[in-house]
Amino acid sequence: NDIFDTCVKDDNLNLIYNANKEIDMAVKTANGITKRQKNKNIVLQGDTWGSILASVQVDKIGQQSIDEGHFYLYKDVLPIGFLGLVDDIVGVTLAGHKAAQLNALIIVKTAEQK
Repeated sequence: NDIFDTCVKDDNLNLIYNANKEIDMAVKTANGITKRQKNKNIVLQGDTWGSILASVQVDKIGQQSIDEGHFYLYKDVLPIGFLGLVDDIVGVTLAGHKAAQLNALIIVKTAEQK
């Protein structure tokens, strides 16, 4: 588990899991609040732990992209895999097949984390 490997190594990990095991959710729209629905095993984006969990996963994907050789060498010295901000990823690479490879890696690694 990425969050365990990175920062949470105590009873809080069980607390995070149980807090996201099942939630009741409603959405506020222009026409009023929707009917509440139960959702299982998800983390809401605005949740207390949502941004931390997303940041850890984005960082892990970034480390893997560098390790697997999917990066752009800035001034032929500094490897840049992608730029990540909480739950957003922007790939930086040369155009062509390198861009397709980095895009595929980001799509696969993001799907693996769900």
